Parts: sequence; structure tokens; C-alpha cells
Amino acid sequence: MKKIKEKQVMIQGRRISYYEVGEEKRNETITLFLHGWGSNKESFLSFFSLRNKSIALDFPAFGKSVSLEKVFTLHDYAVFLKDFIEKVIQEKKKSTNTNLPSVEFVVHSFGGRVLLKYLENCKETISYNIQSIICMGVPFYRTLTLFQKTQLRVSQFLEKKKYTRFIKRIISSFYRVFFHNTNSDYSVLDGEIMKKTFQNIVNEDISAYLEVLKPYESNMKCIWGENDMVTPVSYAQNIQKMYPKIELCIIPNAGHFPWIDNFDAVKKHF
Repeated sequence: MKKIKEKQVMIQGRRISYYEVGEEKRNETITLFLHGWGSNKESFLSFFSLRNKSIALDFPAFGKSVSLEKVFTLHDYAVFLKDFIEKVIQEKKKSTNTNLPSVEFVVHSFGGRVLLKYLENCKETISYNIQSIICMGVPFYRTLTLFQKTQLRVSQFLEKKKYTRFIKRIISSFYRVFFHNTNSDYSVLDGEIMKKTFQNIVNEDISAYLEVLKPYESNMKCIWGENDMVTPVSYAQNIQKMYPKIELCIIPNAGHFPWIDNFDAVKKHF
């Protein structure tokens, strides 16, 4: 059993929590896990035994990382990711006089949005090798499912001033229970900040950045639950049509969290 070290680091003046698993080795590939909206680093615990060296972070406002003090955009999260990689991965390697590592990204849902924006922003400046990318349930397209439309409409409803606090409190409670992982910090965040942040995230069309995946298509997998109602399998199928070298793995009896629903099937593709 590998030892899981829970660590904290200051990024942009914010306290960020992350897991580090495995011992430091020269020229080793590091797997960086990026969680989905409303989730956290805990969701990836089952994967750590499948990789030599893993890092899983809590994005700002999730898990044990600090709450947001202002509304974030997808760009803000992408800049945060850049700063995290530079401080936690690249600077550590420089301080130990070892080569910059290869990085494997394992991303789920919102984490995939952040990665795409990061690759778009930094495509000319990334100084390390991206060995592979594994995507699970990433909303590559802006076309919203009924589930996502409901999320957005509820969020917009809660913004309107004409409704009483009592009605908002009832709807807000339903919203947190139904749409957000109970292990997340959503329930203790400033509601208006997170609602507006959520709207910023889902309203940005990340399909405009899909071209940045071209250099990685030979080393990219899309692992999808066959019953994913949040990001349907068609999202992954369309990406594979665009980049035929991407490996598409459809997981039976699984939804938006395929590794939680059917881990044995998922691990065969890791």
C-alpha cells in the first residue's frame, strides 16, 4: 500500500490542498489528477495504486482548499493550474537537480475544461513533456444536456432578487443536495460567488480549444460511462471522429463517474 501524503501549498495567496503519492525517482512520469465540479481529490483514491507517482489537487473552492473570495472564470482556473504545476512539479524538480518530469493528466468533467483552457493558454510555453491524457466525462461541447440546463436555470433563478429568501433557501438546499457532491465545500461557500463562477464555467464554449489536443491524440484516451447523463457518450465519439487516434473506452453499467460505478472495467484501460 503506497503512502498518501496530504500536503498544502500557497498558490496565488490561496491555501491549496493536494495528495502526493509515491516516492521521488529520477525522470519519473507524474500523474496529475484534476477533479470535476463539486468533487475533490478524494474521488481519485482508487487510482493511486495504478501509478508510480501521483498528485491529486483540490481546486480553489473545493475539498480542503480555500474558498473563493471573488468570482472565477475558466481562465482563472487555468492560470491557477499553470501556477500549481510550476510550483509543485517543476520547481521541485529544479531544486533536486533532476530533469523536468513527463506528466500524465487524468481529468474528469470540469477538470477537463480547465486542462483544455490551460493547454490553449500555454501551448507555446509548456516546457515539460505531456506523456498522455485520460479524459472521463469531459463536456467538450457547449451543447447542454437537460441535466446541465437544469443546473444553469436553477443557478440563474437563485440570482434573481424578486424571490423571497425563504423560497431561495429551499431551492438552494435542493440544488446543493442534488447537484453537488456532499464531500465538497460548496455548502460553506459564498453562494453568489459560486453561482456566478458556475455560470462562467458552463457558458464558456471549450470546443473552441479542441485543436490543442491534436499533438496528443496518439496518447489520449476517453473513458466514458455508457449511461453518462451529464456528458453523453456522443461527446467522446465526436472527439474520436475529429482525432481518430484517440482511444475510446466505453464502460458498461457506469455513469458520469465511471471508475466509481465500475472500477474493474476502468482499470483495464489505465
